[in-house]
Amino acid sequence: MNTKLVSRDEKKIVFTSEISSEAFEASINKVYNKMRSRFNIPGFRKGKAPRKIIELNYGEGIFFEDAVNDLLPDLFEESVKELEIGKDICGMPKIDIEEFDKNKAIVIKFEQELKPVPELGDYKNLVADDVKFEVTDEMVDERVNKERENNARIVSIEDRPVKDMDTVNIDFEGSVEGVPFEGGKSENYDLVVGSHTFIPGFEEQLIGKNIGDNVDVNVIFPEEYHSEELKGKEALFKVKINSIKEKQLPELDDEFAQDVSEFDTLEEYRADIKKNLIESAERNALVQKQNNAIDALIESSNVEAPESMVNEEVDKAFRDFAGRIRQYNMELDNYFKMLNTTEEAVREQLKPEATKRANAELVIDAFAKLENIEVSEEEIDKEIDEFGKNMKVKDFEGFKKELKSGEGLEGITASLIRRKAVDHLVSLVKFQEPKKETVEE
Repeated sequence: MNTKLVSRDEKKIVFTSEISSEAFEASINKVYNKMRSRFNIPGFRKGKAPRKIIELNYGEGIFFEDAVNDLLPDLFEESVKELEIGKDICGMPKIDIEEFDKNKAIVIKFEQELKPVPELGDYKNLVADDVKFEVTDEMVDERVNKERENNARIVSIEDRPVKDMDTVNIDFEGSVEGVPFEGGKSENYDLVVGSHTFIPGFEEQLIGKNIGDNVDVNVIFPEEYHSEELKGKEALFKVKINSIKEKQLPELDDEFAQDVSEFDTLEEYRADIKKNLIESAERNALVQKQNNAIDALIESSNVEAPESMVNEEVDKAFRDFAGRIRQYNMELDNYFKMLNTTEEAVREQLKPEATKRANAELVIDAFAKLENIEVSEEEIDKEIDEFGKNMKVKDFEGFKKELKSGEGLEGITASLIRRKAVDHLVSLVKFQEPKKETVEE
C-alpha cells in the first residue's frame, strides 16, 4: 500500500493513500452485482442487463461512487496501521478524492483529528479520598431475609380479614363524579396491600375487610398524577374482594440453611454470606479508590477532551441505556413518551459522565506514556485466554490468531496498559484520612 504522510501537527494528521486500478475495477464489479437488480433496461429482464449496457444508459460513472465508498473503510484502516497512529486518532476522518483516473491509481486524502496530549499536573504528589467499608450484621440479615422471601410459600387465607402485606385478588371500577374513567376498571387483579402500587389511601381501606366484601374506596388523585384529566380529582372505586393470600416465610434455622445452601448450619451459612459481602465490598471500594485517584489526576491536569471523543462516549452510554430498556421488552419511543422526554434530552444527561470518561482516557494514556508502562506478550496472551474463556470460544486457537492479527490486539493492549497505569497511579497517590462508608454489593 502506498500511504504518504502529508502533514502532522498537535491537532490533526493529513495523509494520502492509493486505490489501485485493479482494486477499483474489482469493486465496480462487486457493486454492479449488488445493484443490478435495481435497473430496468428495455430488452433485458430486470436485473439481467450487462454492466456495459447499464453504463451506456446511465453513464460510465454510475457505479464509481459506491465502488470507492466500498473500498474506503479497509483503505483507511490499513493506512492507520501503516502509519501506526491507531492510538492517537479520534473521531471520523474528512475524506477527499485528490486524484481520480479509473485507469490509474486513485489518490484519497484523509484529514484525521488527533487526540490532544494533556498537560499533567504533579501526579507524584496527588492527594485523594480513601474509601473504607464496613459489612454489618444488618447487611447479612438483609441477604438472609431476601433468601427467605425467595423461598416463601403463598398460602390461601379463609378465616380472617385482610391485613398489611396480604395479596388480595380484587375486581374494581373507578369513577369521578359518577363517570367511569379509562383504565379504572379491572377484574381478578392481584394487589399486595402495603406495596403502594395504587393511589395513596387505596390499599389501606382494604385492611380489615373479608372475602366477598364489596368496599367503597374513596381516594384523591395526586396533583402530580400522569393523567391531566384526573390530577387532584376525588374518585370512588367499587371494589370486590375475591380472595386473600399471605406469604409464609420459612423458619430461620439449620434446616433452612441446608435447603438454600451447601452448609449444614445457619451459622456457617451466615459466615459465608458475610465473607462474600466483604469480598464484594473490597472490590467496589478498590474501584472507587481508583476513580478517586483518576479524578485527582484530572483535576490537577490541563485537559479538555475534543467533542468527537465526548460524542463517542455518549454513543456508547446511549447504546448501553437502550439495551437496558429493551431488556424490559419496551421500545425506546414508548419509553420516551412515558417519561415525556426525547433521545436528545437523554443524550444531554449522559454528556457530563461521558466528558469525564473521555478526559480520564486522555490523562491515563498520557500518564502511562510518561511512566513508560508497557505490557508483555505473556500478559496479552493471558488476557486473550481469559477473554476466550469468558466467551466460551470453541475454536480458541483460531479465535486467538484472528484477535492477534487485527484491531483487537491493539484494543486489548491499550486496555491492559490503562489498567496497569491506573494501578500504578493508585500506588503513587496519597490517600487522606478515610471516609467511613458502607460499600454494598
